[in-house]
Amino acid sequence: MKKNYVSHIIVWVVSLLVGLWIAHAVTMPMNYHSEMMNHSKMDMSHDPMEMSMADMWAMLEWKTWDELDKAFLEWMIPHHQWAIDMAEYLVDAKNPELKQMWVEIIETQQAEINQMNEWLIEWGYKTNK
Repeated sequence: MKKNYVSHIIVWVVSLLVGLWIAHAVTMPMNYHSEMMNHSKMDMSHDPMEMSMADMWAMLEWKTWDELDKAFLEWMIPHHQWAIDMAEYLVDAKNPELKQMWVEIIETQQAEINQMNEWLIEWGYKTNK
């Protein structure tokens, strides 16, 4: 009974957060993204982990085809690496479930990093060095 109550609360909270996010997106000024494109942080040399989600969204929004593919992969690789770095803290976790999660995060995220790097090379976005 208690588990069912908790799951209802979780669903309610998630629904509320999604609703608030949608409301924010709908009420955002239409020129917001074009203003972000002119922002000085909009060059590709910035570390994706230091950029705000709005910056990343604005940079991706106007990209097409190869530009979008390359930018997405270049931002996802450090994102996945950050997940691996964070998971390293679980090596000393007390609960076996967290230790298992540690293993799974490292294995899956590293496999995806490897795949994304292979694609960058295969598609000619970077050299194999």
